[in-house]
Amino acid sequence: RPPTVIEDDGGDVVPADLLLLRGSTVVNEASLTGESVPQMKEGMVELEANEHLSMKNKHKMNVAYAGTKMLLCQGVPLDDTTSDVYRHYSQIPSPPDQGCVCFVLRTGFASAQGKLVRMIEGSQEKVKGHERETGLLLLLLCVFAVASSAYVLYHGVQDENRSKYELLLHCILIITSVIRPELPMQMAMAVNNSLMTLMKMHVFCTEPYRVPMAGKLDSCLFDKTGTLTTDELVAVGVCEPHKLAIPKGKEEDADQHFLTPMSKLSNEAGLVLAGCHSLVVYDDETTGDPLGKSVFNVYALALID
Repeated sequence: RPPTVIEDDGGDVVPADLLLLRGSTVVNEASLTGESVPQMKEGMVELEANEHLSMKNKHKMNVAYAGTKMLLCQGVPLDDTTSDVYRHYSQIPSPPDQGCVCFVLRTGFASAQGKLVRMIEGSQEKVKGHERETGLLLLLLCVFAVASSAYVLYHGVQDENRSKYELLLHCILIITSVIRPELPMQMAMAVNNSLMTLMKMHVFCTEPYRVPMAGKLDSCLFDKTGTLTTDELVAVGVCEPHKLAIPKGKEEDADQHFLTPMSKLSNEAGLVLAGCHSLVVYDDETTGDPLGKSVFNVYALALID
């Protein structure tokens, strides 16, 4: 099958795992990673001979994953000023609406979104209970079974008219009846019932075999910035280079010595903070790194696209 090159103008859900060839975009990856901060993606302009594509490490900022939402897309027209930078893709014409040129890497269940759906629908691990708890339960049942069998055997031997073969067979049946043949199925059904209850509450589990262990929890801590906690940062000051040395006798006030309040910051430092950022304008709002937005909020700056 020949390679597929498409064009995306932003505002829609990414249909497949795409490698950006020309242009830059801002992608919301909250549906895959839970990260509420939009991510910047840039076109892959630097290529080396026999270089392998690393989607998780080196070339992560050049790949837009399926299921994410493309908030903003800025295409780069192929003219004399950009022909040297994008000389590898000079045979690909510029889109008519100045969208981004992308190369399709993976589709369907092979994409990032497809792998997540496949993990939710069918777990790779067997649905089973916790082995330690199951072993303790069987051991407890075996203790009672052996005690019952010993009691029956003790009183059965004293009866001379009773058949020793039937007595021994009865004791064996008492012990073997402890381990029920449907026990694994009952454990799996207990886990499945828990999963069905969670699904009715719109909670999906990617590792069902951990449900029995979750039943032992009495407290749970969440680290989910943007959902359970706030991702809004407030800039209070800047640590300037000439204040890195702590004077003698002021070790206890080191934080106050290091920190220069934003209101007393020099104009040069303010210009550096206002210029070094990766913020973009989307729907007349400034979006991007919360750290960069906090500086804009302190100085009441406006980003003009």
